[in-house]
Formats: sequence, structure tokens, C-alpha cells
Amino acid sequence: MGGAIGLFDTESQLSPASLATLQTGAASFTLLGDFRSGDTPAGSARTRDYRFPNVLITAPIRHGHYAFGIGATTYLDRDFTVAVRDSIVLRDSLQAYTDTTRSRGGLSDLQLAFAFRTIPKTTIGFALHVITGTDRLVARRAFDDTSYTPVLQTAELSTLSWGLAVGATRDLNSRVTLSALVRKDFSAISLPGNKR
Repeated sequence: MGGAIGLFDTESQLSPASLATLQTGAASFTLLGDFRSGDTPAGSARTRDYRFPNVLITAPIRHGHYAFGIGATTYLDRDFTVAVRDSIVLRDSLQAYTDTTRSRGGLSDLQLAFAFRTIPKTTIGFALHVITGTDRLVARRAFDDTSYTPVLQTAELSTLSWGLAVGATRDLNSRVTLSALVRKDFSAISLPGNKR
């Protein structure tokens, strides 16, 4: 359904209020595989990428009146490679080179959620989100003239942030349920990393 029921789906981790509908404990693990191909003036390439975008463990408490969940989801994927061809003048001679920039890493959203159903037909949930991850960056310049030494620069960027979410659902009747979610993610800070 294209994510249309995400606010009501316990396994989506979108709204913490959805946990209150649990009748039994659950655990889920998702594997996502990407297969890509690209054609550029520099050539063609095919890539395979495997990610684990959703891990979740949930459990009800006191006959389903309360529930908690812990999980991790992919917040941002930063895997990419960019190549650029250009030239500069060195020692009064025009030298062609290729700049390649590569990033591997991303951000994960770690969640601790709690929900309760104490008001008839209404559930309320709260979630604390910790957003963290590491990117490994590699920049390389290689000249067509092999008498020039290639230049390589690497860096590691670690990021940390956090967020809060409040969700609620209300059963109007047996066929209609309303849901609302408010989430605030705060500014990320960069942690010291390795540069070379």
C-alpha cells in the first residue's frame, strides 16, 4: 500500500502509538538488496548493495494495556561514488586527470518506544530516537601521465543526534481509526574522526 498504513503498522516504527495494539511479543528483521547499473562516458558498471533497514523487538505488558519496543532503522544512506574528468596546467604543460570521490556509510535511527491504552479507543505512544552513524570518505586524483604521483585523501565522519516523537490513535468506530504523529529531530553534531 505504499506506506499508507505506516502510522498504524507496528512493524513500521513510524508511530510509537501503534505498539499499543500488540497482543503478543514480536521480532522482525528486514534485508533489502539493491541492484543498480549505470552508463557514463567513463564506462558502465553494475553494483550490488545489501542493507538491513528495519530491526524491531516489541512486547505487550499487562494484557495489552502497555507495550514497549526497541528497534533500528536506516535513516540515511550515504553510499556513492562520483568521478570527474578535468585538466590543469603543471610545469607549463596541460595535464589531464580524474578525480574520484567515494563515500561509504550512513545514519541509523535507534528507537526506544513506549505506548499505552488507558483511555477507551485511544492509544498514546512516546519514542526516543538516537541517530548515529559513520561515513568513510576517500578522494583520489590520478593523472593520465603516470610520472605524476596520484593524490589520496581519506576522512572518517561520525555523526550523532537525537529526536523525540509523540503519536496517538483514536478508534471512531469499527471501520475508521484516526492517527496523528509529531516528531522533532534535533541538529546533528560531528564527532572527531580520522583524517589522512
